[in-house]
Amino acid sequence: MDGGGPSRKAWRMNLPFAGGASISYVADAEGFARYWPGLKQVTCPHCRVAGYLNRHGYLRGYDVEAQVVAEAGGDLASARMVRGWRVFCSNRRRRAGCGRTHPVLRAGVLWGRVATALLLWKFLLQMLLQAGTGAGRAASKAPCVATAWRLACCNHVVPPLSGACGCRLWRVWRWAQPWIRSCLCRRGTSPPVSGGGGSGNGQRDPLIGAIEDLRQVFAGQDVGSDPSFNPIAAFQLRFQRPFFPQ
Repeated sequence: MDGGGPSRKAWRMNLPFAGGASISYVADAEGFARYWPGLKQVTCPHCRVAGYLNRHGYLRGYDVEAQVVAEAGGDLASARMVRGWRVFCSNRRRRAGCGRTHPVLRAGVLWGRVATALLLWKFLLQMLLQAGTGAGRAASKAPCVATAWRLACCNHVVPPLSGACGCRLWRVWRWAQPWIRSCLCRRGTSPPVSGGGGSGNGQRDPLIGAIEDLRQVFAGQDVGSDPSFNPIAAFQLRFQRPFFPQ
């Protein structure tokens, strides 16, 4: 892929709202309990018609967090969680709905990925620390993706996800920069992107700088009643779009 043009997936990553427009987010189960009584006033993301949305079951998946796995007796297959809920636009009995469903996800869930928003945020923070922010490390030295991923998974994931997972997430983080920065500019003032890629000329790496920008834009929203709430979850809850477009 490096020798030719960008792949189809990489090209779609640069499109605003490229996929994920039909996904809604709530903070947690309590947030959904407040959300679903007003479903009849919500328009369907597919047909844009209101009045025909109904609850249609749960979206379940595996939870890789160590505490959840431990409570399940150490069996990853038993560590299942409710990742979200399915909503149905009814077309039954000649109703005017489109008959399609769409998900309402927890803000801490990454659509289509086992890794959670909290794990991704821990990984990005490790990359930020290795780049020299608050770690005393030379900013000109590129951070190691494998090391950052291993530290992020430490005492958090059982069993640890492979290093290839961290490499994929970092690659998608690079592809998604136009989308993420355009959203941050809508939320507030995103600092200008510096060039140089951390090559020792005093300019910060744009990929590392985007992590700091994300933390600044959503400062103070990673603490509260839910210790797992973080800037990535706040991003999805604020913009009602996946952090990584599909």
